[in-house]
Amino acid sequence: MRKLRSWIRSLPAYPCPALFSVPVLLLEPVKFVAAYIAATGNFIIAAVTFASGELLKLVLVERLFDLTREKLMKIPAFAWLYGHYMQAQEWIKQSEAWRAVRAMSQSALERVRAWRALALSNRATRSSRPTLHSR
Repeated sequence: MRKLRSWIRSLPAYPCPALFSVPVLLLEPVKFVAAYIAATGNFIIAAVTFASGELLKLVLVERLFDLTREKLMKIPAFAWLYGHYMQAQEWIKQSEAWRAVRAMSQSALERVRAWRALALSNRATRSSRPTLHSR
């Protein structure tokens, strides 16, 4: 793995974007496999297969971007696009809608944590009580 990382880092700027096609080419067939599995009636397995493939592809692309970011920024068109992407991202994060969604998701997360803590405490209380059905 270290050799692969060092090889990727040693590449010049312009071949770096071609690396992003590798995870796509390797993991795109997972969609067809998931479709076949769904066609056979195994929808849950198909959904897990599809989600796993997409998640793995996302992680690999993110790792590649992390390894090649400095080189990619040497390409003027990429640096320009990335700058505009970051500006748009900041604009969205500063919007009232984004803040509302973040507040709602934080509230939901806190509720789930509270319910989970309550469920775990109830489970611990039940397991410490003596049962009537002892064999």
